[in-house]
Amino acid sequence: MRVLTQATAMTLALVTLGGCALHSMSSVRDRGVVASFTGKRPAADVAQCIAVSWQNPALVGAELAAYTQPGPKGGLTVYTRDNEYLADVSPAGAGAQVDFFAYSDTPAKQQMIAALATCL
Repeated sequence: MRVLTQATAMTLALVTLGGCALHSMSSVRDRGVVASFTGKRPAADVAQCIAVSWQNPALVGAELAAYTQPGPKGGLTVYTRDNEYLADVSPAGAGAQVDFFAYSDTPAKQQMIAALATCL
């Protein structure tokens, strides 16, 4: 009986934790690129700038958390906590290629794109 209770508790904990991440990065990427950009700044600088600009309420209209991690094709991915928005920033010569993805079509999407564009 005790094993069944522990297994039930573990299952409930996993289901609860699984609900914390609304969207996987791959599911957001599967929706397709919303916008692509190229810039002359190095990819690492562009990614850092995007992360900072996405956290600026004056630029995006809300206070968001933005993070970076290694990208799928090299470079870096900048993403919001719930993976609602993400940008793959890859080296392109001396500059950078940025592919922007959004899980849904929200009014905030345009603000995220505009903030991103300031970093190129």
